[in-house]
Parts: sequence; C-alpha cells; structure tokens
Amino acid sequence: MTLHAQCRRAWIGRAFAGRAAAVVVFRRAHHSLRCGPAASGSDGAAVSAAQGARGRTLGVTARRGPAQRCVSVHAGLVGTSWRGLDASPLRGLTTSVHAPERGARGDVKEAAAHARRHDEDAALSGHKDAAHAPDTNPILSQALSGMTEEVVPDYEDWFRHGETAEKEGKLEEALHWLRKAADAGFPGAQTKLGSYYVTGGGGLEADVALAAAWFRKAALGGEVHAQMTLGGMYAEGSFGVKVDESMAAEYFRMAASQGHPAAQYSLSHFYRYGKGGLAVSEREAAEWCRKAAENGHTAAQYGLGMMLANGHCSMAVDENEAVQWFRKAAENEHADAQVSLGVFYGAGKGGLAVDEKEALMWYRKAASTGNSSALFVLGLCYRDGSHGLPKDEPQAVEFIQQAAEAGHSEAQYFLGLYYAKGELGLQSDHAQAFRWFESAAVQGHTEAQYTLGLYYAKGVCGVSQDESKAFEWFSKAAAAGHLDAQCNLGSFYLLGTQSLPPDERKGVELLRMAAESDHAGAQYNIALCYESGKGGLPVDEYAALDWYHKAAANGNARAHHNLGVYYSTGRGGVSVDEKEAEKMYRVAARAGVHQSQQMMALFHYYGLGGLEKDAFKSLKWYRKAALNGNTEAQLALGTVYHQGMCGEKVDDARALVWFRMSAENGNITAQYNLGSMYTTGECGLPVDERRAVEWWLRAADGGDPDAQFNLAVFFHYGKGGLQADECQAVEWYRKAAENDNPDAQHNMGLSYLNGFGGLEVDKEKALAWFRRAAALGNENAEAALRHLEHSEGMRGEKAEGMRGEKAEGMRVEKAG
Repeated sequence: MTLHAQCRRAWIGRAFAGRAAAVVVFRRAHHSLRCGPAASGSDGAAVSAAQGARGRTLGVTARRGPAQRCVSVHAGLVGTSWRGLDASPLRGLTTSVHAPERGARGDVKEAAAHARRHDEDAALSGHKDAAHAPDTNPILSQALSGMTEEVVPDYEDWFRHGETAEKEGKLEEALHWLRKAADAGFPGAQTKLGSYYVTGGGGLEADVALAAAWFRKAALGGEVHAQMTLGGMYAEGSFGVKVDESMAAEYFRMAASQGHPAAQYSLSHFYRYGKGGLAVSEREAAEWCRKAAENGHTAAQYGLGMMLANGHCSMAVDENEAVQWFRKAAENEHADAQVSLGVFYGAGKGGLAVDEKEALMWYRKAASTGNSSALFVLGLCYRDGSHGLPKDEPQAVEFIQQAAEAGHSEAQYFLGLYYAKGELGLQSDHAQAFRWFESAAVQGHTEAQYTLGLYYAKGVCGVSQDESKAFEWFSKAAAAGHLDAQCNLGSFYLLGTQSLPPDERKGVELLRMAAESDHAGAQYNIALCYESGKGGLPVDEYAALDWYHKAAANGNARAHHNLGVYYSTGRGGVSVDEKEAEKMYRVAARAGVHQSQQMMALFHYYGLGGLEKDAFKSLKWYRKAALNGNTEAQLALGTVYHQGMCGEKVDDARALVWFRMSAENGNITAQYNLGSMYTTGECGLPVDERRAVEWWLRAADGGDPDAQFNLAVFFHYGKGGLQADECQAVEWYRKAAENDNPDAQHNMGLSYLNGFGGLEVDKEKALAWFRRAAALGNENAEAALRHLEHSEGMRGEKAEGMRGEKAEGMRVEKAG
C-alpha cells in the first residue's frame, strides 16, 4: 500500500486541522496515532490540509473525506421501532442513517469510558488523547504492514455498493458490501448491519445481541443514530438489552451533543425526572427541550409549549410563546399540540382572540387521528352546545365513549359519573359506572381513585363493603395529593379497620396535612381531635374552637353547628351568646345539618337567641330535622301529636308513626316510651308486656336507666314472659343505679340490707346506696336512712315495682 493509500484511510481529529505537517503526521502514524475502526469521521479542514501534500508528493488526486449523506435503512426494519421518536422521548430505531458529518464526533472521554465498560475492541480516534488506543483498524494495519502502489478500494465505495444493491432488492449482495464496510470501521455501515440483525434481513438470522454489538461499535464511532438507538434500547430494555438507564443517559448525551433532536428531548426527559443517575435539574430539562424544539422535534415543541403555558421546569409562564410552539407542533401534525392550540383559541389565551370556529377546527383535526383528548373535548362541546355545535347528548356520549375506550382517563371518569347518575341520556348503571371508575383509577386518575375508595368504604351501588380496598384506593389518591382522600385516610387511621389497627398519631398527621391545605373537613376533624385529645393531641377546647372557625370559614356546615354548641354553652373560653349560637345553627340548618335543624326548632319553641316564641316555625324545623333522620326530632313530633302541641290536634296514629320511627332508628328514649305504651295500651296499642320487654331490652342495652330499672322489676316478679330471677333482677338494678336511677339505687340498698339476689348482707353498702338515692330526692331512701339511724336494723322491704309511668313528653338532649 502506498503512503497515499495509508493517508487516505487515516481519520484525523480537529486537533490536526490546518497543520502544515499533516503529511508528516500521516507518515508517522504508526508512532504517533493509532486509529480505531470506530472513528467518527474526518475533519474537513484536516483532509484539505493533507490533500495538497499528497497531490504534490505522490502525483495523485486527493480524495475527499467521507461525505455527508443520508441513506435509507433496510425496509424490513420499518415497524420494529418501539415507539417512534416524534411520539416519545424514548423512541427506537430510526428510519434513516446519516454517515458521519465532517468533524462530527462524540465525547472522547465518555466514549472511552463506555468502551472500557463493555470491553469493546475499538476506541474513538481523531483526538490527541486517543493516541494510545489499540490499533484495530484493519485498513490502517494493512497499510502499516507494508507499502504497495495498489490503491485499496474505499469503504465508502463498499457502503455505496451495498446501498445500491439494497435498492435493487439484492439483499445478500447488499449485506456483503455492508459487512465489508462495517468490518473496515465505517459507522454508517455498522449501524445498518445492526439493523439487519434486528430484522433478520439479507438472509441473516435475527440476532439482537449481534445487532446491539454493531450498534455499539457505530455509536462509539460517533454515528448519531446508533447512539440514539442504543439509548432507546437501554432505556426500555428492548431487543434483548437489559434496562440500564445510566447507559441510556450516556448514549442520549452522545447523540444530543451532536444535535440529534430526539436525543436532546430524551435527555430533557431524563433531567426532568432524575433518571439514568442524573440529578433532577429543571434548568437542564428546559434547555435540552428547547434545543430539541429549535431543531424541529415536534414532541419537544409541544413539551416546551406546555412548560411555558404552565410555568413548569422553573420557566416563567409565557402563554404568548407557548402558542408559538403549540402552533409549530400542530402544523407538524402533533395531535396533542392541536388540542392545546384549540384550547387557547377557545379561551382567547396567549394573545389570541377568542375564536371558537378555529378552536373547533383544531379539535376536529386532532380527533381525525384518533386523539383521545380531542375526542373527549368534542364530546364536551356537544354536551354543552358550545363552539358552534348544537347540544346533542347522543353525540356527546359517542365521542366521550370513544375517548374512554381509547384510554383517556378523564373521559373514563366522566363516563362513570354519567352512568352513576343516569345523566346525558344514559340509564343509571352502577356496574358500568364502577367499570369506568376502575379503568380511570388504574391509570392514576385521583378523583376516580377517591371515588372507588368511597364505593368500597360504604359498600354502595352493588359493591361489597371492603375497608381494605377502600384504604388501598384512598391511600393512592392521598399520595397524589387528593385532600378528601387524605382526610378519609386520616379517619381510617384514627378509628382503625378490620385489617388495620388504629394509629391515631398517623391519622392526626394526615388530617393536619389536609387541614393546613385548607381542607374544611380535615379542619373540622382536627378540632374534634383537640376536643377529645386523640392522636397525642392535648385536650384543648381553645385550639378546637380555632379549627372550628377555620373549617366554618371554608364552608363546613358541621363546624357551624359545633360553634353553635360552643356559643350556647360557653365552651372554649367564649361567653354564652345565644344570638351568635342562633346564627351558627341557622347556617348549618340551612345546609341540611339535622342536629342544627332540631336546635332551630328548640330556639323557636322557647324563644331563644333573640327569637320570638313561634310554635309554627318550631314545628317546621322539627319536620325538616325528622325527615333528615334526626331521631330526637322524630321523638318530638311523636310527642307533639300525642299531646296536641304546637297548634296540632291530638293524633295518636301519627304520634305512633313518629315514635316507632324514632325507636327503630335507635333512639333509646323512644324505645323506652314505646315499651311503656305496650304496658298501658296508649296510642291504640294493645297491652302486651312481652312486646314491652322487647323494646325495654333494646333501650336498656343502649344505656337507658329507666328501661334497665323496669327490666329489673320484671325479672324480680317474673313478668312479661320472663321467669322470676333475683340474680338477673339485681344485675339490672345495679346497671340502672350506676346510671343514676334513684329508684334502682334505693332497691340496691334494700338488696344489700336483706341479702337479696345472692348478695351478702352488707349494711355499709346498703347505707351507701340509700344515701345516693336520697341525694337524688328519692323519698323511700330518705325514710330508710332515718329508720336505720334510730334503730339497730330493719327488715327488708320488697321492691315497690315498676313506676309504670308513661313518657312525660319530649326529652330535650344537650346539643353537641
């Protein structure tokens, strides 16, 4: 090989450009420069400097360096890429390969490190730091082993022959020339050979490992598309390569530094989310995204528009510039950008005049490609009759359904709502509603996750109650910042579930997070925790009052009710102020809080809070509260009709309806009264002591002392179908006595005095119970005490039995 041929094969870096001693450098290449087969291309100026010397010395025409060119990749590769560069920052194989440009090189240090990591047999050339790289270039080795005047064919020619053969459909011949050029170290051929191994073209068996190896060689040689391809392979773990985001970042950086727009956009993505070992850097993310956008990458143009529109990545909001980038991407057929441009036209943002016709045009354009966002927006336009479209519910459902089926989570959530409520012309269908809520929730739609949590927590709409699943979905929504979910999750931790033991501190922590974000429900619950000292909080009514005020200011009706209680009773350090209490109760009552509706009835009945006595208004509020499920109001209405109050005539039938409703809803006073009515036959009821016992048992289990006393008497005498049982009688006397029933306390004194019900005679205990009963005004106990004081003892009296009193009227419970 001639020295000229040797020089023609040498790839010179920028460090040697323009030097007069270029020919000397070439002649001494064996000692001063070893060039690997993965060199990235020749420097135009260096080649020009060598050309003149070669022409004068050898009398031959100097050849140009590798020319910039674009060649099509083997057709079989099309369709094998994993996602498409314009649709995602992590796109796969390109559909074209560029030969290295003059002067185009990757970063030498990064590539050298990369080569060491993979034990490659080639390193970058064209830089003085590469002088000691191993000599693996077969052409240069041949040149150094001996000189001949015969000119060796150029690897560019081989590549060109392969390209021509490929176009003619001669794939085996194409493969021959491509392999020859690739073996000679031509990066473009190496990239293309790698693509053949991906698809199994040209008679080759598909071999992703060999494909990756050729891509690595080409990438280290500076071939930008190979670098981008490898970045995508490592990012997604495709074509047999294990996921390695740090390697992906290296290759993306190599390609990005050469101006590859898709690599620049991918690198932006890595910086934004801290992938590939890169520290999160919004500034770097924005810079690389802008570079990619300026280089014509449509996804980057859209991404940059979103950054500017929303002030992401530390960018100042600039809707005017955002519109410019949306327009560029939209004109390049980016469907999401078309939707965004439509939104800006519809709202008159970014310096645009409101133009619903133009907005609709962009929506339709995007929808024609199947873009789910555009389909959803068109559905909303038909739903609302906006943007010049008629209101058309069937059309609205059709577009929203299409968007939902295409995976649009917001459309799925809305479709779930419409099925749940039977809106937009749809029949109510909870199974369909649940299906769409679940589809949206799985995709991370926080409102849908919260809704599923509610379904499972309450066990509604055909869904079985499942606190574990409710907790799971509330947790997901809460982690995404959903304040309602945080509040509900806090309540789960406070109270515990079947599978979750209570953790009050964790509960308070979650509630405080939501409360400090101005969530009214969480503020209300924090106030309750301060009232009761839950979650490690001290009992502090002053702090509770403060949180009730915050919750009320944010519209929480229950907080208004509890503030009414504080002002009614002087709690939390406030002075009793019935007028302020009435204001708070009225706000809550109008919002539907049944406890406040009951309090408004009392305030009107007794003329409290500056109100005049008004039985008619009192009755109106009692009815509202009773219909909202307030058992005290139901009991009160029963009393009104039983006794003919508030201008109403006595009506035992209506009275019985309200008494029974209150009793069945768990009101223990109504249960006691209903039991007593069965002993007297009031309100048209038959006398039935067995039914009386049934209702007294329910009231007694709820803690009603009068019902407990009456049960004791029935066990004492064996009435109401009960067998006489002194032990059971004493047990119920004791429960009633401990709940401050004075008759039961008197009978407990007698039981200890006489050894009744299996008790040992104990005069001291008898005296203690007599004293408690006397303190509550029981005359029999007072007489027993006087008798014991003037005699050595007394013979036990029998229990005088049930008082047999009917309910004396409405029992007014303390508010709160």
